[in-house]
Amino acid sequence: MISLKSNKIKALAAGLMLTLALGVLGCGGDKKEAGAKAEKVNVGIVQLVEHEALDAANKGFIDGLASKGYKEGQNITFDKQNAQADQSNLQNIAHRFVNNK
Repeated sequence: MISLKSNKIKALAAGLMLTLALGVLGCGGDKKEAGAKAEKVNVGIVQLVEHEALDAANKGFIDGLASKGYKEGQNITFDKQNAQADQSNLQNIAHRFVNNK
């Protein structure tokens, strides 16, 4: 039972780190740069599992982009995926994101 809890904690930590890494990569630039872009941006978000903290991190990431001028349906599209705690799903989702650019 201790091992199961430890694996869940590790999975949650990995999912949170991935979400935060996406946030760091996606939030670069300033308002001038974001407003100057006329093209639509595609952003893939992968989450290892559903969890209140990870869901809040996702919302914060999307809200942060909105504060920089990125509005879903106008100049940005989010592809939100959940791996359902399956590492192989993470790999498949990541490959799909790369292939779809």
